[in-house]
Amino acid sequence: MVQKLRIAVVGDVHGAWAGVARVRKRLEDKPPDFVVLVGDIGSDILWPPPRNGSSRVARWRRSVERVLGVFEGVSSPVVLVPGNHDRPDLSPLCGAVNLDGRVLDLAGLRVFGFGGAGPAYFGLAYEWRELDAQAKIDQCLARTESLDLCVSHAPPRDCQVDCLWTGTPVGSWALRGLVERFAPRLFLCGHIHESVGHGWIGDTLVINAGRLLWADYTAIGRPRKGARVSLQYYLVGWEEGRVSRLERIRFPCTGSTASTEHLVWTPEDRFGVATDALAFRGATGGEDS
Repeated sequence: MVQKLRIAVVGDVHGAWAGVARVRKRLEDKPPDFVVLVGDIGSDILWPPPRNGSSRVARWRRSVERVLGVFEGVSSPVVLVPGNHDRPDLSPLCGAVNLDGRVLDLAGLRVFGFGGAGPAYFGLAYEWRELDAQAKIDQCLARTESLDLCVSHAPPRDCQVDCLWTGTPVGSWALRGLVERFAPRLFLCGHIHESVGHGWIGDTLVINAGRLLWADYTAIGRPRKGARVSLQYYLVGWEEGRVSRLERIRFPCTGSTASTEHLVWTPEDRFGVATDALAFRGATGGEDS
């Protein structure tokens, strides 16, 4: 039985290795038991198509190496899934473990990873349709009876943190089916930047870590005009088979690494439901300021 764990969760990086380095620096005093990267590790050089030229791929791989190289020499294991801006053949680098399509035991937890995104197609490097996602899930988990943690780039459908700035849910039904079937205690994802936050599907806590570079988004990946950009990450406490503490830390991209926001949720209120997408719709009405 796992007693206590501390898990660091980093949202979509998009090649921002300097931001990752600042997160690593904050984690050095009290290293987590492991670090999770929820996808879009490398730069966005593979989009728009054509994306398979050798020069583009080489530049993307160098950006991945630079991001993962930040963690070289750290005591905490690093696990990841590729995002839709990454290639599905993202290979392990600098000791990081690619969870995509795999079930692994990690620090006493049964963990499953699922990379890429769908069901919408935008011509990105790693996309899938719902039927394909369902077939992959069925194949990978055919002999699996239980899961503690799922790490996915895309969120499951209707989990409060899969909404665009318009309020439209765009998560995956196949991933929701996975949650309903296995009821993992924790589901970590990213992809929908403006829906950073946490919600619930039954007894599964779903955390959308958003994007490492955080701002007030009014459309996918686009900050409001004049918005201040910060860095953000999550810390998840795990004790006696469940999430015991949830923290979201935001701090400046440059200068002091002192927190500008440090929010903490505990199980007493089931962690509530907190998503930036709700605040953005109320504050901006969907228009640039």
